[in-house]
Amino acid sequence: RAAETPPAPAPRPGGKRRAPTAWGAASRQASALGASAHAGHEAQHGLATEPERPTQHVRDAAYLARVDAIQFTIGHDDGVGPENWEEADIVLVGVSRTSKTPTSIYLANRGYKVANVPLVPQSPPPAILFSLKHPLIVGLTTNPERLVQIRRNRLLSLNQAPETDYVDPESVNGELAFARRLFADNGWAVIDVTRRSIEESALAIVKLHGERLERAAE
Repeated sequence: RAAETPPAPAPRPGGKRRAPTAWGAASRQASALGASAHAGHEAQHGLATEPERPTQHVRDAAYLARVDAIQFTIGHDDGVGPENWEEADIVLVGVSRTSKTPTSIYLANRGYKVANVPLVPQSPPPAILFSLKHPLIVGLTTNPERLVQIRRNRLLSLNQAPETDYVDPESVNGELAFARRLFADNGWAVIDVTRRSIEESALAIVKLHGERLERAAE
């Protein structure tokens, strides 16, 4: 049940894509969170009429962490900003239309800094991806038939020809095989999003992240 982000204005089948509506929602939430944190700051310094509550500092810290995570994630969508990927908590990697962006948004709202990287066989990802130490890297994959259908629906929604290499079953299988080899060669965790909602995929990633932290603490 891999949910996808709303159609972007200018399609780029087979390559990178944007999801302005989804990111717009995330940006609005970041602004709202920032406003809440600012209100807490005013209360802390006697600038507001509301009396400061005992848990105010805790709430302020949580708000600011979420704002920071959302802003980082917005700024590192679709392979942007590789020089900052080391600062991420999680890096999601996968071929086009494997729910990288919506899953990133969900995780950011849980306070995780997330970068996501598209995989295109003809255009290898930046070399820095293979030397990252801090972030958990997770590969996202899906059923090829399901992916073909998702991509075809995407093209139709944009009034584009639905018969291109982007939806060719053989090409799609090749993309997914390329991604699986890359995941295996680098020992990255893999999540199959075929029958998972965005929330289910994100929670599985959160579990992997927690387990990694526990191992590091041993």
